[in-house]
Amino acid sequence: MSRLSVVRAAVGAAGLAVMVLPGAASAQETTRIDAAALDAVGCFGQATCEVEGVQLSVSSGTIAKKVTTGATGFGVSGGAAGSEIDIGETLSVDVGDARNITEIRFLFLYNGPEFSDKAEKARVTADGTDYVLSVANNADDAAASWSAPGATVTKCGATTSSGTGCFVVTNPFPAAVGQLAFTAISGTTPFSGSGTSNSDYSVGYIDIENETVLDLLDCSGPDGCEVDEGFNFNSMNVSNPGGSTLARAIEVELLDCRYLPKACLDQLPPANDTPSDPDVARQMLIDMDVIKSLDPSGPNKLKPATQLLNVTKLLPTEVTSLFDTSGTAPNGLPPLWIDSRWKGQATRNHVIPGYFFKTASGIQFIDSFEGEIDVLVLTGSELGCEPEPDLMKWDVIATGSELAKSVGGRYIDTIINYGCVNPTKVKGTRLSLYSILETTPDTYAPTIKSPKPLVTVNNDAVFARLVESLWKDLGEVRANYACKQADPTPTGGQAPLSSAVCNTLSARWTEANKKIKDCVTKTFKPLTGYALGICEYAFERVELFGAALPATPTGPDPYNRLAELEGRLATFKHVWETRFMLSLEPAGFCRERGACPP
Repeated sequence: MSRLSVVRAAVGAAGLAVMVLPGAASAQETTRIDAAALDAVGCFGQATCEVEGVQLSVSSGTIAKKVTTGATGFGVSGGAAGSEIDIGETLSVDVGDARNITEIRFLFLYNGPEFSDKAEKARVTADGTDYVLSVANNADDAAASWSAPGATVTKCGATTSSGTGCFVVTNPFPAAVGQLAFTAISGTTPFSGSGTSNSDYSVGYIDIENETVLDLLDCSGPDGCEVDEGFNFNSMNVSNPGGSTLARAIEVELLDCRYLPKACLDQLPPANDTPSDPDVARQMLIDMDVIKSLDPSGPNKLKPATQLLNVTKLLPTEVTSLFDTSGTAPNGLPPLWIDSRWKGQATRNHVIPGYFFKTASGIQFIDSFEGEIDVLVLTGSELGCEPEPDLMKWDVIATGSELAKSVGGRYIDTIINYGCVNPTKVKGTRLSLYSILETTPDTYAPTIKSPKPLVTVNNDAVFARLVESLWKDLGEVRANYACKQADPTPTGGQAPLSSAVCNTLSARWTEANKKIKDCVTKTFKPLTGYALGICEYAFERVELFGAALPATPTGPDPYNRLAELEGRLATFKHVWETRFMLSLEPAGFCRERGACPP
């Protein structure tokens, strides 16, 4: 049976991004703009109209239907060819925020001798860039070509007098677009005939990828709301007085450039700059701020285990177009970092699937919400969450925020898994980017032999180092965000938690931290009952920290920092119980000591 990842998250003010994975039906469905859709809303005979949120308009005349040779299309009335798009006429299509155009069907394009046509050309200007469909003149029933790379042109009707002159262009544009303008341009020498008639054509249909939009108020009850099959939210508490409670979802697929440096450079401008050496490519990505090394001047600079990944540089225009170009929150999109402790799954060829939810300004998330994510249903495969037989086979769910800074003062993600009881559980806070990853087996941290961080390849103590770092992260969020007023509103005001609560939390975190370090140190030696007792005592100190968390904040908490502490605590306990403790070796961890058997 596949496992579901249950998301319980406390989310910040104005931005939410949640991950659903490639193959999600809601992200794959399209809106088709065709004659039937235009007919249904009375567009024909109008100069402007709207179909499912898409605005159509013409430069002269009206939107008109054309039916001939068994095909139906639409164009502009009044031209030399009737209800087609003639030279000098424009059919404009405004899809709003940038969206993927998956297919366009063109009709009634010929190349002579039929209708005395030239070899016709259709032009589509997409967000200011021209793309041209050109019918060849090397045969009566000819093929056609599209000027953009990566597109596919399929012939769907002959370019003869009895044919429909039909071509479908799939993936016509290299990126999402918001504005289209259909025009005709002068054709070329015909296959045969006089060529006295210039280009004209009709549009058969335009397929526009749908957005997934949720009204988060629908997610409030125990039954919640469905994002897609295998993915839902429930128990969500949001408010936005006088404002929208909608969240837009955008599917993304991101290359983990740390592990695919050459493929990553191939996708980033400038073109043709990819070196053959992967480490040279990594250095170029560091220079471009796509990768940041935690050992910037040391010997481990180019090792992926030391590197953060800036996914802002990789996000599609559907996401980046929702922000200004300042790169500064809340209106701009700052660097969003994926931590070095997790990475794109090797079984997915280090591709990170994800989903970005953008909410309206002013939304406040209160307390926490839950959700269910079936990784197998959404992606077609899963590592799972059961700790047996292989602890490393684990679907790690991580989330960050484009609004709330986190560890190291960065907009960096954290894992939010907190259970595996069918369904698998995760718990988080703000969800600007939500992704499925796996644990990095190589660690970059102080070792049992060195206080200086070192790279340990395939570290058998990977989960020991993970619990240490997760506890450190929790302490940093407690000190710098829950117990200080660090979030943007209100500026310079009261911290989310009172000084009395913070003093107690500080003392209990410090006590637990000391015992966690003591426990981990003892796991590098042959295990004894005494060592296991120290580890049990450390976990009891963690529980005492949790008991000191208040039910509600005492000050303004716009980014739900209290709930973030709760979520980080739940994840820490889950990793401790189901990964770290089960990874213990009777003889003690050996890789950092250089004592592992060959």
